[in-house]
Amino acid sequence: MKYKILVGTSFTLVAVYYTVIFLGFREPVLHGASDFSSFYAAGSIVGSGQGEHLYDYAAQQKAQERFLADLKFRGSPLLYVHAPFELLLFLPLSGLSYPAALGVWFGCNLILLLAVPFLARASLPGIRDRIPAILLVFGFFFPATLTLIQGQDSILLLLLFTLFYAATKRGDARVAGLCLALAAFKPQLLLVVLLAMVWQRQWKVLGWFLRGSLILVLASMALVGWRATLGFPQFLLAFDGLPAEISGAYPQHMPNLRGALFAVLGAHLPAAALKLTTLGVTIGVLGILLHKIRRIPRGAENDLQLALIVALTPLLAYHANKHDFVLLLLPFVLILDHLQTRRARTPNHWILGVSVAAVFLIPFVFPGALPLFCGVALLTSSLYYEVARSRTLQSAEGLASSRT
Repeated sequence: MKYKILVGTSFTLVAVYYTVIFLGFREPVLHGASDFSSFYAAGSIVGSGQGEHLYDYAAQQKAQERFLADLKFRGSPLLYVHAPFELLLFLPLSGLSYPAALGVWFGCNLILLLAVPFLARASLPGIRDRIPAILLVFGFFFPATLTLIQGQDSILLLLLFTLFYAATKRGDARVAGLCLALAAFKPQLLLVVLLAMVWQRQWKVLGWFLRGSLILVLASMALVGWRATLGFPQFLLAFDGLPAEISGAYPQHMPNLRGALFAVLGAHLPAAALKLTTLGVTIGVLGILLHKIRRIPRGAENDLQLALIVALTPLLAYHANKHDFVLLLLPFVLILDHLQTRRARTPNHWILGVSVAAVFLIPFVFPGALPLFCGVALLTSSLYYEVARSRTLQSAEGLASSRT
């Protein structure tokens, strides 16, 4: 009974918090200031039978004109830059009025966010009694708040990563692969996970990923035509070359490796050299990661490795905004479970706990992108050390048991 009361209290606090947030940002959001306007407009383009023009700048601008009329701070539309198949979600919403569609999407996002701890609970015995506190962490985590205010889809990606984790935990390669395929609506946030799957020789998972991807490509063709579908990668490349005033992509506002290098070296290197430097450092970090993770992880080591992989996903992505760091909530619960199920505490366990707290608190104290990057870098570094330590301990235990 006490547990249910605590869970209900957590739900109530989060609901009240987001009600206040929504009411506080109601006017600008309802007039198209949020990122949801690009999803709604893209759904409207497809709904009007103009899907072949989905990635046409003029078509997107025309579709968003009614949302931009009262906005003085934006001179261009927010471009829809996700995979076409994601519009299967937003096409039905485009049939509603914009305020109604935004309200439905806001509610769905909040439900999905609070569902994630319950989906992970079955695989993580250490968090089962901590759900009330975890709900509060999820609800008040700044990237989650930003996702909901902006009407973004990053919580959907968090849900798919959580389902992917649960599937790998129970050995269900089919569901794991299909979850990764669905997560490809943001392809830049899938690179690290796919490389880890290749390194670990998870061929069944990758096989189902390819099958799911093929189905989604065919669905995209049915939705927007083959030209728009096959033109999506080209559109992404062209998007990177657009001025920031049009693309809305400001590297200095990204709390990832690209943003950090831009903050440190942007004034000293030409754009081409900075891109090459970012690519080189990213490849180096990926190499270090793949060198350390075990190809066939065992037990708790699997959870730690996945926590590290997911934590590095937005950090190493070429394009990642603050709301994309809502993915860190999955490593949070994996780390909590690890700490709860360890009998002996080590200094690194305390560092892990402190780094989680730092990542949670930093956006409220230091709102810039670079402080959040530093916090996540500390988190990934301590996770990397814990993965290495766990691997060493398991190897020593295996050697001792073989001798006996």
